Amino acid sequence: MPAPHRHRGLSPSGNRPLLSHGFDRLAPFYGLLERCVACGLLQRVRLEWIDSVQAANVLLVGEGHGRFLAPLSNVLPQAQITCVDASRGMLAVARRRLEKLNPSAIDRVEWIHASLPDWQPPPSTFDLVVTNFFLDCFDGELLERVVGRIAVGSTATGQWILTDFAMPSLALPRLAARASLWTMYRFFRATTQLPARSLDYPAPHLQAHGFRNTQTRVRLWGFLTSQLWRRVPSPYRG
Repeated sequence: MPAPHRHRGLSPSGNRPLLSHGFDRLAPFYGLLERCVACGLLQRVRLEWIDSVQAANVLLVGEGHGRFLAPLSNVLPQAQITCVDASRGMLAVARRRLEKLNPSAIDRVEWIHASLPDWQPPPSTFDLVVTNFFLDCFDGELLERVVGRIAVGSTATGQWILTDFAMPSLALPRLAARASLWTMYRFFRATTQLPARSLDYPAPHLQAHGFRNTQTRVRLWGFLTSQLWRRVPSPYRG
């Protein structure tokens, strides 16, 4: 497979992407929905580590409406970026956002319309992987497969920004988080055919592929977490 930065158009996958039609319907007003529900908090969580990483090749999986892509393209002005999403509508919104905010970066981005775990990244290519509010779309064996697929694309010392929901340890925030997650999962299952039924933790799967959590920041008493993981080289990993 050619290097990611050589193709700048929209590359179709060979399979019908999961979640595509539902998120296509949400794409035009997803940003407004996010701001109404969480104000700017989700965006602040996305950007926790953006000034802490250096990378030449970046993989954004499930980037959605491009609110991380645009600032990342400014922070890493030389990086080649591969943006993968199951929703063609979301990719279109992300591209329009980038054209508006940083048009000079368009030629550095490859747009791939594909779903995980069907899509296979080129092996050992990306020194930074980013999954912002994406892995919570999967649970159980499917989550394990998705993480495994993405990990194939990471270099031996690659970093991984993992931003997602989590369950707080304190009783009252935990009750509020349960109610919020119950509502969100039912809404997205009804509108997008979301595979997951409940929140599952990807940490064991990242650890199985040689990643270690180096830093964690939390908001809303632990309901929102942003973690910076790094892969530890292993002579036993193929």
